[in-house]
Amino acid sequence: MFLKMSNFDPIEVATETYIYVYPIVVMEITRQQYAAKTRSQHDANLLSHSRTLANDKWRSVARTNIDTLASGAWLDLSKTSATMTIAKSQLRFYMYQFLDMWTDTYAVIGSRTVGNEMVRLRIAAASDTAVKSDDVDFLIKSPTPTTWIIGRTYTNGKTDLLDAHQHQDGVIIKYDHPDEVQSTNQEITFAANIPPVEQAAKLSGSEFFELASRLIAQQGVHLTDGSISFRLRSLGFNVGELFMYENQTADAKAAIDQAPKRAALAITSVSNSYKQTTSGWSIALDNIGTYANNYLTRAIIAKFGLAANPPEDSVYASFAPQDERLELDGENMYSIHFEKDQIPPARFFWSLTVYDRDGFMIPNELRRFGLRSCDNLEYGSDGSLDIYLGPIKTDQFPESNWIPTVKGLVTATIRLYGPSNDALTGKWEPPAFSRVAN
Repeated sequence: MFLKMSNFDPIEVATETYIYVYPIVVMEITRQQYAAKTRSQHDANLLSHSRTLANDKWRSVARTNIDTLASGAWLDLSKTSATMTIAKSQLRFYMYQFLDMWTDTYAVIGSRTVGNEMVRLRIAAASDTAVKSDDVDFLIKSPTPTTWIIGRTYTNGKTDLLDAHQHQDGVIIKYDHPDEVQSTNQEITFAANIPPVEQAAKLSGSEFFELASRLIAQQGVHLTDGSISFRLRSLGFNVGELFMYENQTADAKAAIDQAPKRAALAITSVSNSYKQTTSGWSIALDNIGTYANNYLTRAIIAKFGLAANPPEDSVYASFAPQDERLELDGENMYSIHFEKDQIPPARFFWSLTVYDRDGFMIPNELRRFGLRSCDNLEYGSDGSLDIYLGPIKTDQFPESNWIPTVKGLVTATIRLYGPSNDALTGKWEPPAFSRVAN
C-alpha cells in the first residue's frame, strides 16, 4: 500500500492560485486608477501630491490615516531608471515607501532611515545591470519593472499645511531617459471611482486568472516563488506564460469558476481569526509590509490594508473585534481611557481614527475623523487621557476629546509612527472601549 504523497485537487490549487496572484491584480487596478486620473499631466516631476489630509470622500483605499499628506508615483522601469531628489526636511517627519507589484515593501526612504538631510537616489529595475549610481547617494532596485512609491509627509493641521506643501515640493522624481518610457495613455479597463478591491471581486475566475497571467508575464515573480510556481502547473497555470481559460480541462474550468468565492472565504475567515487582545484589538507585527512566501497574509493585507508599512516605520492597532459583545455601534457613546503609561508609545506621533464597517471615514459636521497626538487634547491631572466616540457632544466630556460617529458598526485604528520597542515587541496594548450612558 502506498501513501498519497501529493494533492493536486483542482479546486484546492485554483484557490491557492487566486490567493497567490490576488495582490498583483489589486495593484494593477490601483495603478490604472492612478493613470486614469493623472495621464493628462505632463509635469517633469512624476510625483503627484495630495494637499489635504484624507477625509470621508476618499474611497480608493480603506483605512487611510489623518496624520500625513499623501504623495504617489507609479514608475515604469522596464526601459529606464529614475532619479529621486529629496530636499532637506527641516525636522519634519516624512517617509517614501517603495512597493513592488506583489505589494512587498523593498525600501523606505525617510526620517527613520536617512534622517533629514538632502538625499539623492536612483531607482531601477532589478534586471537593469547597466544602471549607474556614482552620481547619487543610494541605488534602489525594484523586484518588478513597475513600482509604486507612496509618500507620507506629516502635518499637524491647517496652520502647518503651507510648510508641509513646501516639503512635498522639494521631492522630485524624474525618468533618466523619458523618451524610453511607454505612453501612459494606455488602455484603462477599470473604473476610476470604484475601490480596487470591489472591482477585483467582480471579476470572474477566468477574467482574474487571465489578467494575472498577463501581469506576471510583464512583472515576473519573486525568486522564492519557485515551489508555488511548480504547484500551479497542475492547473495549467504556467508562470510567465499567458493563461487561456478556454484551453483548460473541464475540471480545471470548474475549479477556476469557484476560486473567487472560495479564496474570498479563506481570506476573510483567516483575517477574522487573527489573535486579538481581550479588549478586541489586533496588532499585526509579523509579515507586514514584507511577506516572504506567506501568500495568504499578503492577500489579506492587499484586501484590507493595501500598502501597509513595515512595523519599524509604523504599528497599527485595529479594533474590529471577533466577539460581537465588544463591537461598537455609532449611535451609542463610548470612551477609551489611557493611563499615562498606556498612551501610544511613538517617537514621532500617534493617532486614533474611526471608520465605518467598510473602513471608510464617517461623515460629520466637524469634519473630524479621529484625534492625534498633536491635537489640543485635554489630559487628566495624572497624565491620563480619555477619548470619546459617539453621535452627540454632551457636557460629560470636553469637545476636544470627542470623535463623532453615526449609527452602524464602527471600527477604529490607532497608529504609532516611530513605534517604541514596547510596541514592536507586543508589550504595549491599547485599553478597552467602555460604554458611556448617553
